[in-house]
Amino acid sequence: MKSKITIFLCIISIIICLVSCGKTYGNTIVDPDWPLYSTGEELVGASTNVFLGKVTDISFEIIDYETGIADRSFNLNSNSRMLYTIYSVEVVDNYKGETHKPVQISVWGGIAGYNEELQYKLLKDSGLSNEYSSIPIIEERKYDLKSGENYIFCTVKMAGEYYLVVNPTQFAFELNSDMAKNIMEITKAE
Repeated sequence: MKSKITIFLCIISIIICLVSCGKTYGNTIVDPDWPLYSTGEELVGASTNVFLGKVTDISFEIIDYETGIADRSFNLNSNSRMLYTIYSVEVVDNYKGETHKPVQISVWGGIAGYNEELQYKLLKDSGLSNEYSSIPIIEERKYDLKSGENYIFCTVKMAGEYYLVVNPTQFAFELNSDMAKNIMEITKAE
């Protein structure tokens, strides 16, 4: 009986090794704490910039979140760098705050199944693959934006060249969604 269990475990181990040796990259689920907003008023209040914009490009960058500046250096001692998804957005209409055109919106983590080779290369070249053996993604991110589409964005402008999201699930809304309509009504009333 013990030899059958041992053989079974060896077969399972071999299958796992074979599956993990392919060209697909795994994903590391990360779950940072983010504030969640119940209403459009709360979202607009948490944002420094609210605008209608068209996604023109989706890329990735290693950003030092303390400075807001891209930092691809191979620095194993830095604890404040992470892989970010960067959405380049052409601003169509401002609802709150002033934005320069175009803007780059940074979202913590990568995108599963989208240009994974580039994401993995950035992690490796910056030394972050020592910390993350796979692409860090945020589990609750239910959708990703599409290039060429318009959205209502709720962002925060801080130091550096990037706009930050108020949280990874409530920063962009399709124009026909109830939340987008609510946000546009709120900002017109202000």
